[in-house]
Amino acid sequence: MRRMLGFALASALIAPASAQPRSEPLPTFLQRHFAEARAGAADSRYSIAWADLDGAPGAEALVYLRGRNWCGSGGCNLLIVARNHGSWRIVSEIRLARPPIMVLDSRSRGWRDLAVSVSGGGIRPGYQARLSFDGRSYPDNPTVDIPPLGRGVGGRIVIRDESATLPLF
Repeated sequence: MRRMLGFALASALIAPASAQPRSEPLPTFLQRHFAEARAGAADSRYSIAWADLDGAPGAEALVYLRGRNWCGSGGCNLLIVARNHGSWRIVSEIRLARPPIMVLDSRSRGWRDLAVSVSGGGIRPGYQARLSFDGRSYPDNPTVDIPPLGRGVGGRIVIRDESATLPLF
């Protein structure tokens, strides 16, 4: 009996990868998370970029939502989404962001800084705002008390105006 129990336990621990639980696909998570908005959001689309923001294994997703539910005169919503125990969690929801969206070389509290364009909605002239991680999230509104991006800052553009989009629903 003891030998059979040991064999069963060992078999469970070395089960093939196909038997291990899989991560929920990001599009499925997004559809589930925004399910209540589905009825009035037929035009909803998103662009996605992957970048290692926190230095841990696995990249985080930058999801730029487009459509009337997510955009206003000042820009659209940008989500920072990280893996979380087989699913996902929204680290930040940044309103009023515009491309180009950049991942900067600099870091704040272990996470890479981001830059988004800020313009429209009465903001003239437009500028690039540096978004720094505060230990829990990025600022949710780049138009309030956020410094402009200085010159000579290194980084790479991950989402552009012309980036490919996917339907949200």
